[in-house]
Amino acid sequence: MDVQQAVRERRSVRYYKPRHIRRDEVERILEAATWAPNHRMTQPWGFIVLGPETKRKYAELRARTKAEKAAEPAAAEAIMVKVASDTRAVPLIVAVTMHLADDPITREEDYAATFMAIQNMLLTAWELGLGSYVRTGRIMDKPELRSLLGVPDDRRIVAIIDFGEPAELREPRPRTPAAQLTRWPTDTPSRGPMLRLPDFEYHRPASLDDALHLLAHYGAAAAPIAGGTDLIPNMKHRLATPAHLVALRCIPELRGILPGDGELRIGAAESLAAVARNPLVRQHFPSLATAAAGVAGPQLRNTGTIGGNLCLDTRCTFYNQSLFWRSALGFCLKKDGDVCHVTQVGRRCVAAHSADTPPVLITLNATAELASVAGCRTVPVADFFLADGARNTVRRPDEIVVALRVPLPRPGTRTAFHKLRQRAAIDFPLLTVAAAAQLDPGDVVRSLSVVVSALGARPRALSGLARATLGRSLDDATIAAVAELAHQQCRPLANMIVDPDWRRAMVPVHVNRTLRELRTA
Repeated sequence: MDVQQAVRERRSVRYYKPRHIRRDEVERILEAATWAPNHRMTQPWGFIVLGPETKRKYAELRARTKAEKAAEPAAAEAIMVKVASDTRAVPLIVAVTMHLADDPITREEDYAATFMAIQNMLLTAWELGLGSYVRTGRIMDKPELRSLLGVPDDRRIVAIIDFGEPAELREPRPRTPAAQLTRWPTDTPSRGPMLRLPDFEYHRPASLDDALHLLAHYGAAAAPIAGGTDLIPNMKHRLATPAHLVALRCIPELRGILPGDGELRIGAAESLAAVARNPLVRQHFPSLATAAAGVAGPQLRNTGTIGGNLCLDTRCTFYNQSLFWRSALGFCLKKDGDVCHVTQVGRRCVAAHSADTPPVLITLNATAELASVAGCRTVPVADFFLADGARNTVRRPDEIVVALRVPLPRPGTRTAFHKLRQRAAIDFPLLTVAAAAQLDPGDVVRSLSVVVSALGARPRALSGLARATLGRSLDDATIAAVAELAHQQCRPLANMIVDPDWRRAMVPVHVNRTLRELRTA
């Protein structure tokens, strides 16, 4: 059975192929693993011989440690792969271990190189038609398993990848036909692999009043659209199926970046690219210009708007998938289901807030103007978000974000922004850190605000900063204290494809980098 046929029968690639792994396939997988962009990878690759008996013992260890909590990841510097194989066609287990080190600054690149190696092995296995099952986290670094795999004392196991299982040991798994589980929408002829848009009516009002009346008239069946860089993909995935789209891009009331009475008014329909290159934004709010300039890629920044970035939908590994993928899983708490696959408990969605500009706007004390047929109101951006990933903003469905008002900074204000993501473009953030501070001569802190995002349903403003920084110089010791506060308060969940332990380890690293940049701004 080839991979395409297996996928059509809803067999995930984590389920193993019912055959042994040939020696040439082992070599191809290992060759892929050795390619990772990290100049510090000086440790030679090693191989050990482990047979089916070791696989059985490892399965027992995995079952015993399943319920244990994962501890904090150790520092890492280099990568080594040990392989369970022999000269015949056998089951293949790969244990990825990392050399222990104390330098936290290099962790980001080393972790990235590690997971790049893992990803390359998995992709190669997919090309070969093999299945794989990956276990990551400190839970795998147990003494029994270390002894079983012969891992040196100066290394820790970060992942175990099982690439095969003998056919005679593989118990058949009953499968429900995909047609009985998949619920395709009835309003579209799309029934194949193509992601087509559902039917909708497009409205292009000439004024803000016309747009507000259209939203009020069609109610829940309507959705506003400006750039559409988030809404259109969500519609293709059937995460949103509005019957009416109300265009906002050409409404004059939503355009313009103009100075006012001690503030800068930014129209919600201004593109992210326009915000990033505007001279007033760059002069007064360099962190906002940096955040806007780092969103996605140039094409999306030219299309996406700052108002849309403020209202960006939350994201989760189990939510941002095609309808077929989600139906196979039984849907989730955020859309059409009743179970959160991240926490497995509770009734609150934990999808992550993944927009870049809101954390910066919070540190700048910005406010958002909202309008509806019932009238206008202003909401501080710090109060705009809710702690529920299913609906994480206070904006009502009939409201439109008209503009953002950002107070002009006082003398001595410094700002900075840092973002962590897998690639330097396109990807959504895995972590964002925004900071703003009032500093006296000598870098003495009068006030400090730090907001961390991309971890939970709303941006998180760090608490306890006044006690740790007020009246103190923003030196290395103060920065380290703030980074430690961030590490204590931020606990990412498994709502993204990246290891949450690694994401948490990166919080103090990027808080440290952000505050150092702020100090020299």
